[in-house]
Amino acid sequence: AYIWIEVHGEFEYLPNGEPKRMLGTAKDISEFYQALENLELTNRALEESQSVAQLGTFTIDFQRDCYHLSKVLQKMLELDRAEYRPVETWGSFIHPEDSERANASFISTISNQDKSHQIICRILTDKRRNLKWLEIKGEVFYTKEGTPVEMLGTVLDITDRVQSMERLEKQNAILRDIAWDQSHLVRGPISRIQALMIELEDEKSDSGRERFINDVKNSIYELDDIVR
Repeated sequence: AYIWIEVHGEFEYLPNGEPKRMLGTAKDISEFYQALENLELTNRALEESQSVAQLGTFTIDFQRDCYHLSKVLQKMLELDRAEYRPVETWGSFIHPEDSERANASFISTISNQDKSHQIICRILTDKRRNLKWLEIKGEVFYTKEGTPVEMLGTVLDITDRVQSMERLEKQNAILRDIAWDQSHLVRGPISRIQALMIELEDEKSDSGRERFINDVKNSIYELDDIVR
């Protein structure tokens, strides 16, 4: 087995400069290093789980007027560097059509000293300006006087979910058109056939019955074309 030790020592030298001896201490720091390794494993597992879930995290320091993004969120926004950035630069990612709404929501949260902040908006990535839908949730911490100190939050990429909803809306629109066709185009010939059958039952002359039969046939052919 092996252990981690931390060694401190002092040398004593002879008048001619040659080392005479070293007096020192050795401390067993195995538990400390084990805790570090466990922390690194935990952080690695957290990053991997965030990457799979497309969930990034951020911290806003209001006193220093800057924010910091997790690696997952950096990748989400197509950023290369992780340095702290001024808070105002976050607006450069927000889609122009959502910018006013997002800013108003953020200002409202701080002005009202709300603890929770949540918004769904579109962003444009840093490099390729790809459009993504993000769900942003944050918790704000204030001083006793009500001054905002820090916001901790998460950012979830919901682009796939929104696109699925948009496809579903298109499918629903097609289904509504089909339903309209069924309720109007298809039922038109059916209603005529029903009316003709009633009149056909009441008709006594052969010439009248033949005319009604031809009308029924034509309606059936029309209905068949609609169904096809």
